[in-house]
Amino acid sequence: MNIDRIPRNTRAVDPSIPRLMAGGNGKAVLLLHGFNSYPIVMDYLGERLNERGYTVSIPRMPGHGTNAGDFSATKSEDWIRRSIDAYVDLKGSF
Repeated sequence: MNIDRIPRNTRAVDPSIPRLMAGGNGKAVLLLHGFNSYPIVMDYLGERLNERGYTVSIPRMPGHGTNAGDFSATKSEDWIRRSIDAYVDLKGSF
């Protein structure tokens, strides 16, 4: 493959990267992806909320979006803890 044929505006988006979209209306929304999923599945909703001025946080749950070994090594308590931490982080940014 000739690398020169790849368009310059091509970008790779890692679906498991957490998202934080700053808003301007002084309100925030925490979106949590589902079991065996990753943050990018919440992008559409997050972007629509952000367009309306909300700050949007989409954290990655432990063990998600990496590999099966990571996933099987986590428990519901890990996901609950991450959810609480994400809420506290988001709340602290206001």
